[in-house]
Amino acid sequence: MEAKGPILIYGEAGVGKTNLALHVARLLSIQGEKVLYINTEGWAYKGRVCKLNGLDNVVFIDISDFWVQTLLIISKLSSMYNRFRAIIVDTINNLFRVEEDLEAATRALSAQMATLYRISSRSNVLVLVLGQVRAYEGNEEISGSTYIRFWSTTILRIEKATGYRLIVLEKPKKEIRLKFEINDKGVAWV
Repeated sequence: MEAKGPILIYGEAGVGKTNLALHVARLLSIQGEKVLYINTEGWAYKGRVCKLNGLDNVVFIDISDFWVQTLLIISKLSSMYNRFRAIIVDTINNLFRVEEDLEAATRALSAQMATLYRISSRSNVLVLVLGQVRAYEGNEEISGSTYIRFWSTTILRIEKATGYRLIVLEKPKKEIRLKFEINDKGVAWV
């Protein structure tokens, strides 16, 4: 599988973005591939990780500062990305949303996405970025969506439905919808 740019997965809180990302990390790890999992969500995901087997080849990095995230992605990943088959950022905009200097943070977020795009489009590294949404005038919008959407070559939206989750492909425009459930073992396709 050749990566051609970042894949964005977004949806409301609790919809299953992290579970889906961990599922991808686990599948690659079981195949012997190394995965870098950058977590900005705090410790909540650790409980899910402990329940899953097969994450031996996944390197987890926890970040709690947007500027540390920026430094890691722009400076560090440029020299070490080739050690990994996949890079997952869960979530790319979590720490961005609370920055006071919105202009500087927006430039930094765009630079992060541009770096991830370069890594993915020039190598065989799968880049998966998760995006949180916020309510905005009755609609849900990804914080920093202009830049995150611009640099993402594939965009998947996850929705909750009765008894399952639905993945909808938004970019490129095609009518593709996939259903999955979240269970104790992670993700099950339905």
